[in-house]
Amino acid sequence: MQNIRGYYRVFEPLLRGLAERGHEVSLAYDEHGTADERRWLDDMTRECPSITFGPAPHRHGVRWAGFGHRVRRAADLLRFLGPEFAHCTDLRNRAIARAPRLMARPVPLWFLKRQRGRAVLASVLKRVERAIPSRADVEAFITAHHPDIVLVTPLLKLGSIQPDYLKGAQALGCRTMLCVASWDNLSSKALIRFPPDAVTVWNEIQKREAVDLHGVPSQRVVVTGAQNFDAWFVWKPRLREEFCGRVGLDPKKPYVMYVCSALFAASISEAEFVTAWIRRLRNSGHPKLAEASILVRPHPKRGGDWKRDSAETLPPGVVVWPRTGAMPIGGEAKADYYDSMYHSAAVVGLNTTALIEAGIVGRPVHTLLAPEFSGSQNETLHFPYLTEIEGGLLRVAADFDEHARQLAEALDGVNWGEDQRRRFLEVFVRPHGLDVPSTSVFVNAIESLAKGERPKPVRPSTADRFLRLGLYPAHAAGKILVRIMLARRAARQRRQNASRRGNG
Repeated sequence: MQNIRGYYRVFEPLLRGLAERGHEVSLAYDEHGTADERRWLDDMTRECPSITFGPAPHRHGVRWAGFGHRVRRAADLLRFLGPEFAHCTDLRNRAIARAPRLMARPVPLWFLKRQRGRAVLASVLKRVERAIPSRADVEAFITAHHPDIVLVTPLLKLGSIQPDYLKGAQALGCRTMLCVASWDNLSSKALIRFPPDAVTVWNEIQKREAVDLHGVPSQRVVVTGAQNFDAWFVWKPRLREEFCGRVGLDPKKPYVMYVCSALFAASISEAEFVTAWIRRLRNSGHPKLAEASILVRPHPKRGGDWKRDSAETLPPGVVVWPRTGAMPIGGEAKADYYDSMYHSAAVVGLNTTALIEAGIVGRPVHTLLAPEFSGSQNETLHFPYLTEIEGGLLRVAADFDEHARQLAEALDGVNWGEDQRRRFLEVFVRPHGLDVPSTSVFVNAIESLAKGERPKPVRPSTADRFLRLGLYPAHAAGKILVRIMLARRAARQRRQNASRRGNG
């Protein structure tokens, strides 16, 4: 399984399920991950001896790797300039910021916003991508493991090098599968460039995304459900008094839980937004909101926002925990996360997977449409799934007064949308039935593909080889331009440093 290390935790149920059925799993990672993730992975591989892990080849110093990287970033830009992303300002701006500099200038962008211009360049880039040779080091790495099937995840990060591994596996004639990691990956990330033999998705909505947005043949898309949530359907909570004492909350008071998100940059940080949100709740005129406790859980990737905010600046009864965020990795961390949702009266967030998890736990899930973060809410393709599918998982407020009234009702014990939440989970999380673990469906899909006929190796055509000859000058020129830009950047930095020393 070829993976960015931080994503292994998402597939822990799958990895353990494969090991329980007697399969050997070799994990290859591109990034080291956090210390907690490394400890968790060490523990899991000790518990499951049939699972091993190690680093995958990296692209540094590999011929064509940088050129292929720029081609993919250019293709990603074309994707987000399409009409389906016309309202997704932040998604477009992110793609523009990461695109090759020549494409990100005003004149090329003006041309590429025209459908014909995009279609022509997309066709050219697709042909160029096919002509770029498969990496010999990747092929050697895969061959050394003799896999029955190569699984890749998440694959769809902008500028990812993972397509090199998928391309290498296909060049060797290996069975390949993309394991879609999360609910937004197909609608907000990069393109699937080399459709694998199978793509696993959570639900029929994601299946349509794979077909319509990525051009994956429908028969190759397998709906498994969201295996990463299986634990929350059976997890048992600890006593409320024990959890509240651990966190620092009054066990006699109900509390609202706010789950932070990994949002696009905005005029304020989410920490600043939450601080203002807390003060407005306290001053809303609703007695229960004035008295209830509040538990804020920082997003693991945005914990730094809370380091700058002193606990003394928050009103009494408010706890930020874990203070700088934490991944729910390992038994104790998972128990803390589950208990924080389970014992709450309601869960609030802007746009995060934690909202789905809170729905699984059975808590009312609320959101406030915040103009400051519109790029992370309605200006995405995936956020409306939470508000529209089967009537919506979220109870949505268009303004703060409405939001405060809704939370006051939750503190009064009104469990809004219980039937809607159940129907949402049946469609979006466990489409094979709420009592059917998605992990078993996922493992069955892998075993089925592994037993199938091996595909023929994908090798470059004669036309691809001729095109490659023509690409050598472009490849060389690209390397020279990169060196020039790096040299200019270094010189500019030296001048700035010298100027600061002079002023000092």
